[in-house]
Amino acid sequence: MALTTDQIGFYQDNGYLLLEQAIPSSVLTSLRKTVDRFIDGSRAVETSNHIYDLGQSHSADSPRVRRLKDPHLRDPLFKQIAECNTIVDPVCIRDR
Repeated sequence: MALTTDQIGFYQDNGYLLLEQAIPSSVLTSLRKTVDRFIDGSRAVETSNHIYDLGQSHSADSPRVRRLKDPHLRDPLFKQIAECNTIVDPVCIRDR
C-alpha cells in the first residue's frame, strides 16, 4: 500500500496516521478471538509472569491484562500480523 504525499506529511507532522479498513474485518475477528483466548487464560494467573503483564486489580472474575508479552511468540497469528505488508509497508515511511 503506497501512501500519498498528504498522508506522509500528516504522519510527519502528527506522528500517527489512521488507515481505515487497512486490516480486513475477518482478520480483526480472528485477532479478537485470539486476544479473548489469552484474556481467558489469564484468569488462572494471579501475578504478572513471562506471558502476562497484569493490572493491580486483576482477578479470575475480572481479568485485567495490560500487556501480552512477546505476542509474536505466543500465537502465530500475532507473528503473521507483525509481518503483514499491510501493516509493515506504511510504517516504512522514508523522507521523499
